[in-house]
Amino acid sequence: MQNARGDWVAFLDADDLWGENWLAAVLESSANDQRNIVWHPEINVYFGIEPHLFRHIDMEDGEFDLTSLVISNYWTALCATKRDLLTRIPYKETSRQRCIGYEDWSWNQLTIEAGALHKVIRGTGHAIRQKPGSRSMLWIMNEAGSIPFLTNMMRTHIAKRAAEGLDRRTNSEG
Repeated sequence: MQNARGDWVAFLDADDLWGENWLAAVLESSANDQRNIVWHPEINVYFGIEPHLFRHIDMEDGEFDLTSLVISNYWTALCATKRDLLTRIPYKETSRQRCIGYEDWSWNQLTIEAGALHKVIRGTGHAIRQKPGSRSMLWIMNEAGSIPFLTNMMRTHIAKRAAEGLDRRTNSEG
């Protein structure tokens, strides 16, 4: 990040495969939408030792739910956005010893707090290679029983949900 000089940064893992239209689609979509956006491919295909599919959710789709983002991460770290967003809100370091991890999950919440949208570019994909014997950061954080950094968004949303639950119980008892 510190060496990036362009207006845009895309995180691309060297042994992954990207759809041929991914980067061109990011630039085209961003030219048509000037809002502060983090772009994600529509589909992640994990191949190798544990094949599966992961579908990113667009924040402007009806299926996006903030409570779900507090419980589970909607987006992987491999995305594209303007460099200034990453400069203003850098990824936090993980700490396996303190069981704090999932830097992308926390970063996603921090960017939303700052007013950014997470959007999906339909028809794009990313294939992630999982090699036998390799241990991804996700696997390491899961093994350590880690939780994401607590963000203000997470705290506020959980407190709001708790207050709503208390209001419902109080109203139903009265």
